[in-house]
Amino acid sequence: MSGKGFLDREDGLTLIELLVVIVLLGVVGAITISGIVTSQRAARWQVEYTHTLNESKTALERITGDIRGANPLLVAEADRLEFEMVRSAGRHTVTVETSENPERPSTYVLQVTDCPPASPCSARTELVGLREPEIFSFPDAGDPGGGVSPTSVSSVTIDVEVDVAHLDTTVDLTTRVALRNR
Repeated sequence: MSGKGFLDREDGLTLIELLVVIVLLGVVGAITISGIVTSQRAARWQVEYTHTLNESKTALERITGDIRGANPLLVAEADRLEFEMVRSAGRHTVTVETSENPERPSTYVLQVTDCPPASPCSARTELVGLREPEIFSFPDAGDPGGGVSPTSVSSVTIDVEVDVAHLDTTVDLTTRVALRNR
């Protein structure tokens, strides 16, 4: 039996064929890695956005609850509300206002200060990264930008635009709160 065995053949892969295979594997690998990196980036973006949205919604719900209990509204400005509220410890004076954010220039924070009778005031920061300080408007009081008589206000619209950390986007939330102010 004469014939050449598999290992005895001289026709194998040339260097060019081997290089073509290596280049094709590199292109397929680069495309695969690019897809993985893009999907991880999108997932990270979604997590940051959802986190900021949830924090903002929770803060707005707490503030809305406080404002709903306002009786009476003492100060009504575009960047500040002050009102009295009756709680178990008596009448509290509550202030909800925006101020400049010392950690992130060009953004604002929303703070709530609660001053119970005969006790020290407590402050809590609700939202960080607001784009605009003027978040309150009073659609039924005539002047949408503030400067209204607090007793003429029967509802407050809260419109917040919050920067999402490390992303070039914002979370926008708006709510309207009816008051028992009259």
